[in-house]
Amino acid sequence: MRKFVSLIIVMVVISALGIGYANALTSHDEAVLLIEKYYSLKDEIFLASDIQKVDELSNCFDDRGKEYLNYEIGRIKFFLTANDHMGWHVLQRESTIKVLDQTVKGNNVEYEVAVTVKIEYDFSRKVEYNHSYHNFVLTLVNGKMKILEDNYCDEFKNLHGMQTDFDSLIDKEIFNNESVKLNSVESDMNEMSKGSFSIKSEPGDYYDTYSSGDREDAVSYAFDYTDDTGGSSTTYYNTSQFKTYGTDDCQNFVSQCIWSGFGGTSSANKDLPMVLQWWANLTGEDNYDHWVNTGESLDWVTDNDDYNDYGIQGYSTSVNNILEGDYVYVPGHVMFINQADDLDGNGTVDYDEIYICSHTNNREDHLLADLYSSQPSNMVFVHITRFKWNTSY
Repeated sequence: MRKFVSLIIVMVVISALGIGYANALTSHDEAVLLIEKYYSLKDEIFLASDIQKVDELSNCFDDRGKEYLNYEIGRIKFFLTANDHMGWHVLQRESTIKVLDQTVKGNNVEYEVAVTVKIEYDFSRKVEYNHSYHNFVLTLVNGKMKILEDNYCDEFKNLHGMQTDFDSLIDKEIFNNESVKLNSVESDMNEMSKGSFSIKSEPGDYYDTYSSGDREDAVSYAFDYTDDTGGSSTTYYNTSQFKTYGTDDCQNFVSQCIWSGFGGTSSANKDLPMVLQWWANLTGEDNYDHWVNTGESLDWVTDNDDYNDYGIQGYSTSVNNILEGDYVYVPGHVMFINQADDLDGNGTVDYDEIYICSHTNNREDHLLADLYSSQPSNMVFVHITRFKWNTSY
């Protein structure tokens, strides 16, 4: 009798949830296969560099998911166009997915998926493993699973946004990118014209140059306190000395790297090279905006260089003049440069020879061009020169 009652209860529950629930459950394998097909198609497109094949992605989407479909089509066309313009080729690309969680809602199923893309370019010194986390919404249409949404965040998407006009972006960033070079040249000329005279100087002033050894120490720190998972896990963060800032920890990390390079060891004691305008510790007290805010930090560093003021001094420059230990800025995000070498032997450091470390998204020794493709026009390379301090400050 008890078994009979239990069976009745189970049947009533299933009936209450609706036929869609049962259908969605039985379509789990089909849903996973669809996501795998979606990424396999992307791999084929990049390997073949076939811009016409991009439209085949529509076979994976429901009509109600056009916003997400159009974004992916536009984004892939942008990367393919940039690769072709730069003469870059993808030698291998292989995507793997791992389902982390599944939630059934009527005819829709939400999947949390970890995606790893193994990719190698003909110009890169190593194979990249690009990790990202996606929230898919799939739906049953005439007995077949289709994608409604593909939600995720990465550096490129955060910079340009979901509503990007990719045709305009291609014209601006790929075919009319001379503004990057002109702005960089102008910055270099301004720096050269300043010379080395002091604008502000007081008794007790000290200058620490950012030597090659300092830069190596900063790189070592960067490798110690991040990972290349593409997420925001704090597993490798220096949480014993510094407060973390969730998904906004990028400038905090870059500041730590440079601080360590200049000889910083103890945040609790405001260890030099910290100054009143630039310091941080485990509790995140006052006077930390220059330490954790991307825009304010950029302005502060470059203003210090202009006026020979206290703290870090540096200036914006072209990518050709960047060294390891410097950093790169785009609106809302910064990344620490762990390698900037003339890998192709053409006598200069190029954009596709820059490797970075960062927080949120966590990156370690990651090819910058893999994240943004062609150099964004609003990307700023910041060259650090020295640190000025005074015992009275």
